Amino acid sequence: MRVSLTAVSLIALTYWLGLSGCKIKRPANSGANPTTESSAVAAAATDVAQGRRVVVERVIDGDTLDLADGIRVRLAGIDAPESKHPRKAVECLAFEASRFLKKLVEHREVVLFVDSQGRDKFGRILAHIEVDSRYANGELVGHGFAVVYRARRSDRDERLKALEAGAKAQAIGLWGPHCQDTL
Repeated sequence: MRVSLTAVSLIALTYWLGLSGCKIKRPANSGANPTTESSAVAAAATDVAQGRRVVVERVIDGDTLDLADGIRVRLAGIDAPESKHPRKAVECLAFEASRFLKKLVEHREVVLFVDSQGRDKFGRILAHIEVDSRYANGELVGHGFAVVYRARRSDRDERLKALEAGAKAQAIGLWGPHCQDTL
């Protein structure tokens, strides 16, 4: 059986592109399942197993933390008030949001679920965190220490929006009278 030089060249090129990390973008109508595909890409891109048990080393602020293995995580789907932004003033309830997250997760074992978005523009892993069967991202939103981050979709947006609506209805945290001018 004779194999053409073109076929061998195509196989070699495909293999080389795969090894070099090049991604070939599929057309939108390729029939691929975008949810499954994006989740797989996010998990592979971050090298963090879904549902992995990890220890939180340090809470940076109300929506960012460092794991014991050195990985920096940004809580997906939420936005807590800024306390350490280099160009912004400290925002309403920023320190309280940080303290709340510290009490919830710092120096504790948590379960990490990487969001389908993978990483943010700063290279932090976007993840949902569970601790003692509590959804940490949702706890912050439900207690009024964070809002739903609407600039980027998250795997658990609907759940977070419902928790935010509850905090608004109760006028707690960021939705309370002392922070109304800041939202």
